Amino acid sequence: MKRRYWLVIVLALSLLVVSCVPEDTSRTVRFYASSTSGKVSVDYYCGDDRFSGDLISLDNQVSPWSIETEAEKGDWAELFAGNLIDEEGLTARIYIDGKLFQDDTEPLFAWVCGWVE
Repeated sequence: MKRRYWLVIVLALSLLVVSCVPEDTSRTVRFYASSTSGKVSVDYYCGDDRFSGDLISLDNQVSPWSIETEAEKGDWAELFAGNLIDEEGLTARIYIDGKLFQDDTEPLFAWVCGWVE
């Protein structure tokens, strides 16, 4: 009977210790865009406020284009890729910690977004 209580106490303390370890919420977000025409224009944003954050706009980038930024779990990530001059097939992707998170391929523009997991 004493062994059972001892086991319960040890398990409860183990759970307490594990729950006190802070979760790592930092993430690496990579935005990727490409165009069959060789040029792509992008607007991207990654931050904690979906509606008041400023998009970063870059025109006529060499395709494929990509950039990495640091984010936190729960941040908003958004990428718009377009090329209205050549109107060629476009691809937009967001990777989080090296894993594909969102993907879109369209003829005129591609758009991906979501909450960082």
